[in-house]
Amino acid sequence: MRLFGGEARPWPYLPLGVRMSAYAIPYAFIWTAANFFLRWKDRPIEPGEAVVSTVMTVALFSMLMLGYELRRWQSVKLSRWEDL
Repeated sequence: MRLFGGEARPWPYLPLGVRMSAYAIPYAFIWTAANFFLRWKDRPIEPGEAVVSTVMTVALFSMLMLGYELRRWQSVKLSRWEDL
């Protein structure tokens, strides 16, 4: 982060969008690879259907992780980064 001009923060203090991207991007690759080898290999599938399926599941997974992160933030009662 310092290399790009940002400040290095611990995981709970990173912006929520960065944390959700850190969950969503690997999940999208894993979901797509798993579906390709387990489901899509045996039957032809339209590329649009594959993209919509992946986007919907990644959005659902990201919302679940968002709820988990917010609940964890509140249960631990972390202060704001600016207050440290």
